[in-house]
Order: sequence, then structure tokens, then C-alpha cells
Amino acid sequence: CCRFYNSFLDQPRFLNIPEYKKTALDVANSLVKLSLRWLNNDVDVLDPPVINQTMFDIMTDCFLQWPNFNCTLFLQLSESLPPSWHDMALNALTTVPGRRTFTGIGPEYMILPSRVYSELLMFYFLGERVESGANLTYKSCFEMNNTNPLQNCLFYRELFLHDTSDANNYCICSPVKHSLARSPAFDIADYNYKSGKYSTWVMSLVNNEPTMRIYLVNSPAWQLTVFLTGIGLFFVSLFFIHVITKSSHLLFSDSLVAV
Repeated sequence: CCRFYNSFLDQPRFLNIPEYKKTALDVANSLVKLSLRWLNNDVDVLDPPVINQTMFDIMTDCFLQWPNFNCTLFLQLSESLPPSWHDMALNALTTVPGRRTFTGIGPEYMILPSRVYSELLMFYFLGERVESGANLTYKSCFEMNNTNPLQNCLFYRELFLHDTSDANNYCICSPVKHSLARSPAFDIADYNYKSGKYSTWVMSLVNNEPTMRIYLVNSPAWQLTVFLTGIGLFFVSLFFIHVITKSSHLLFSDSLVAV
């Protein structure tokens, strides 16, 4: 099975960034309104908050163009990752820039930049600083997760918060968490799928043999392999054409040889 749903037009270098920003911002504001309506028992909220246009533009430019776009925040967020994730996250942004706009469909893509940096930004804006200091370590911050199962704590290295001017290390705890999008319906034995109690739309494949698969983007290495193979076949074809043309007088002679 292939790994991405996206087409080649979804890669950063092909995006119409102004149009992308407008569309994404409209969708985000619509989601805010729907969320508030759901929280307000299906009643519209008067004057709902809207996403800050300037902040949205900066975050979009950072994500699509970093490191070419000078964005200190993303560098500091990268430094805040656990050691096992740090190099993978940076490599995902730098070695394969096109991957940052992809949406993965397998558990091996939990390290996708879009997911990692979205979570880090939510921590940054929604979390609460519970401890700080130059001697604070990642291990001591991570151990705070054991004190409250409903929170998740991350270590931020020398991250300048909006209301501070110092450059200490910070431990920020937040209820923001991620989990696999799997409905309980698939884990309950003899579940009645017609009951509608649990959502089942999150299951990507139900049948063992799907009727159709469309994947439009291959890896850069595979694209290069196909390209070089095509060039090789082209030159081999030229060689055979040359040999056939040179020997055409033997293959297509008008005179019959008497035996």
C-alpha cells in the first residue's frame, strides 16, 4: 500500500500560498464556530472569536518555508522535542521538504511534521508553565506526567514566552494529547454496526480487497529511479534502432539469393 493521499500539487513548491492561506483560514474559522455551537447546545454564539490573521500568516510561512523563512519559534520548538524525536523531526523538515504537507495513513508516520508541530504549538499557546530554571531537565519534566494522568508535560529549552524576558528552561503542562483515531466499535466483540452508538467512519479499510486505490505521489528516490531507468531504456532503444538501420539492406533486400 502506498503512504500518502496527497497529489503532487499539494507539495509546498506548487502551492498558491495566498490562496492556501485564505482557504485554510476560512476553514479554521468555520471549525471554531462549529465547536462553539456544539459547546453551546446547538445555539450560535454571538461575536465568536476569529483566528488572528497575522499570527496565522507567520505560522503558515514558518511551516511551509522554514528554514528558508527565518522562524526562531520553530527552531526552539524543535529543540524542545524528546531526544529520540529531535533528529527525525528536523530531518522531516529539511531532507524531504515536500513531506511537511503530506497526510500519513500509517502509524509509522506519527512523526509527520504537521502533527508534531501542531501539537507543540498547542502546548505553547494552551499549556501552563509549572516549573522553570536553568537546571531543569527533560527527565524531571517528563516525570511530572505521573502526577496527573489528565495532563501531558513537555520540556521547552530556552523558549521565550510572551510574558517573560528570561531564557531559562521551562516545563509546560497541558491537557493536549494525541491518540490513534480508532473507534471503540472496532474493539467491541459482536458490536452491532447498525446501532449508530459509535462512529465507524474512522476505519480507512473495511474490506480486504478495496475496489480502488489512487496514489499520486511517489518518494523522490523512486521518481529518480524511474527517470534513470527511462533514460537507460531510451539509449538501449537507440542502439537497437542503429543496428537494425545499419543492417536493413540484409533484412529487407529486394533481390533473391539463388541456392
